[in-house]
Order: sequence, then C-alpha cells, then structure tokens
Amino acid sequence: MAATPNENRKGGGGNATTSGVQFQAGVGALFAARLLAEAKLDDLLGLADAHIRSIRFETNAPVDDILIETDQGGFVAIQAKSSISLGSKLNSVLGSVVDQFVRYWLVTREGDNIEPWARPLDKSRDRLLLVHGPGSGSGISHLAVALTGARPDGPTGKVRDRFEQLVGEAFVANGIVATSADIAALVDVIQVIELDPMGRDRGLATEQLAPIFGSREDATIGLEVIQQICTDQMKRRSGFDSARLRTALAQRGITMGAAPTFSRSIDALATWSMATSEQLASYEKLAPKEGDPFTLDRDCLPKIIKAARDGSLILTGEPGSGKSGLLNALARALGEGGTPVVTLAVDRLPVATLNELSDQLGLEHPILDVLANWPGTGPAYLVIDALDATRGGPAEAVFKALIAGVLAFTGERWRVIVSIRSFDLRLGRQFRDL
Repeated sequence: MAATPNENRKGGGGNATTSGVQFQAGVGALFAARLLAEAKLDDLLGLADAHIRSIRFETNAPVDDILIETDQGGFVAIQAKSSISLGSKLNSVLGSVVDQFVRYWLVTREGDNIEPWARPLDKSRDRLLLVHGPGSGSGISHLAVALTGARPDGPTGKVRDRFEQLVGEAFVANGIVATSADIAALVDVIQVIELDPMGRDRGLATEQLAPIFGSREDATIGLEVIQQICTDQMKRRSGFDSARLRTALAQRGITMGAAPTFSRSIDALATWSMATSEQLASYEKLAPKEGDPFTLDRDCLPKIIKAARDGSLILTGEPGSGKSGLLNALARALGEGGTPVVTLAVDRLPVATLNELSDQLGLEHPILDVLANWPGTGPAYLVIDALDATRGGPAEAVFKALIAGVLAFTGERWRVIVSIRSFDLRLGRQFRDL
C-alpha cells in the first residue's frame, strides 16, 4: 500500500546523539554564515546565482534536519550525518537517508503546495543533500563523485549503480514500483558533500564573516554564537532569515555591520533621505515680504520629539500649517547621535509598487528587507512626509503596504512618523487603523 502524503511528511530522524546534534547545528552555522555573508551556493551546490533566503531546522518535511530556501525559489533539504558509511541495505544509515529522499520526492511529486517546498523538484533550483562529516568512510566520497552527473567506469560507476538500486528498493518500501525515469529524476537532485564544522570549514566561514563582524577574532566569537542559535532553533523546530538571525545575535550582545549588498542599499537609502531633508528644509523657514527668511521655532517641537521617542505617530494639520517643516526638524532632532532616520517625501516618489519604490531609491533589496537588516538594536525612524499626496493614486497602496510592513516585522525598533492633512486623515480609515 502506498504511503499517503501526510505519512511521507513525517521526518526520518530519531533521537539524535549529542555528537549528531552538534554536527547538525554546526552545519546549520556554516550555512548561516553564507546567509549573512551573502555567499552564493554555486561553488558548494552548483545552484547558479542562488543565495540563501532562510534556514529552518527540524521541519515537517521528510528530509527534516535542515531546510534552506533560496532567493531563486528553490529548496535544499538537508540530512546531516556526522559519520556515515556506504551501506547497501535499506536498514543501514545510508538506506534510512535514501528512504527520506524517496518520501520527500513522493510528497513533492503530488505538488499540493500545502508547504512552499511541496512542489515537483527542479534540478536547476532544488537539492536533496546528504552532508557528512570528515570521519565517514571513503565509499561515501566515491558516492559523492558518482552523483556529479557523469557515470564513470570502475568502482565509482558501480557505486552509482548500487545507489540507484537502493533508491529503487526505497520506492518499493514506500509502496511504489518506480520506473527508471523516476529513479533518474530523483538521483539527479541528490548530492553528497563533506563538511567539517569544527575544522576546515569553520575556518572558511570565519573568513566569510570577518568583514561583517569587523575582525577575524570577532567573527570567531560570532560563529560560536550562531551555532548556539542554531541549536536553539533545532529545539524550537524553527529557523531564521538574515534579519531574524541578526536580531538574535544582537540580543546576545553581538554587533556587526551590514552585508555587502545591504550596506550599499543602506548607503543609497541614507543618501536619498539626506537629499529629501535638504529639499524639505525650505519649509522650516518663513519668507516675509520684507526682510530675510527666518526659521520659526515651534513650541510643539519638544513635545513631538518626546512622543516620537515613545512610538509611531501621525502629525496632522490643515494645509499650510507647517507640517513638512516641523517633520523635517523632528527628523533632524531624532537623528542626532547617529540614530538611523530615513526621510521620504511621498510627492517626490510617484510609484505604483513596493518593488518600484525600491528601484527608484536605488536599492539592491526590497526596502522592507533593507530596513530589517539595518545594523543596530536601538530605535530607528521612518519619516514619511505628505502622505495625503497619495490620495486615490497607485502610490497610496504602496505606502500603506510600506507602513504596515514596517510596523509588522520590525518590532519595537523602527517607528513610523508620517504627516498628513487633517481632511485626508478623517477620510483615510486605513491610515488611522495603521
């Protein structure tokens, strides 16, 4: 009788040994280093320009140790074994891994999309990956070579033949008589690699992280904490993306700079913000018919600064009441001491989508991701002027989505401060709700 999709989703791991848990967490830390450093997976897994988007541990997938999502819409399902030999029976350790691979393939073949990964596997985007430690037998190294695509003669070729036979036996054990095409389709996405989380590969990960943490010494400490975070996520059956990992590190007292592409995006956003502030500066001054323009000190500014430091707020008033000038003075005061402040003027950003907004700002990542990956743990401010300028246009939905996204995912860090005409606020129920 064939296994049902729900049965196929059951993970294959039992009670892991302490060394197995440490190895799995160590492997997770190595991939987490690639996530923070924005390193491609091409050199490791041959996945073209794919970068890691998120990492999950102890998932409900049949291959359950680690599940990596890439920015190409692909998934890498990992089974981690600190030591494994080239078994030829289904009741061997290798046989149990193959059984999990087969069950994963059966679930994804259904393509029910209950989970993002539950769709037919694509060799250009997906991998079923066995990661083993340096203490494994030489036969596993032969299998790794045999799965590279070529079918070499001699012992390595025989290893592949036996592996394909083992795959076929696993299909039968799951109630399926597989065709040669089924077996070939599965074997095409299987890969075997050796990683040494406590030795050679740990050193390489430290080198990747050094530019972000500031020094090799700090990166060494950071990687140790990352492995602790991975262990914690294994217990929670959870995971992280780059922003959540940075938050977890910051909560443990680890600070770092931004990754290269995020650093460039942060610089671009800061440059745009500075230009916007310079444009808004003219609204802080009054120009009498006679005499020179002068800056008007507003009695309400100290109260508004205090309110902004307590949380997000709306600055509202009638047309011409000085909202833009007051908002710019507020942004400048909040930014003293290096506090991140991003100032945007809606009437200068005629955009129709969030992606278009990110492009116009010159960002390499979506603006929500840039804000989430902004280094630091203290308060930060997104200041949006002239929200009423979106009235009825496509930009209205864009800035509503931006505000909602920032308030939803940044917790207490990013506060949103906007200015809007009283009339538009009375009519704009969604803005009031936000």
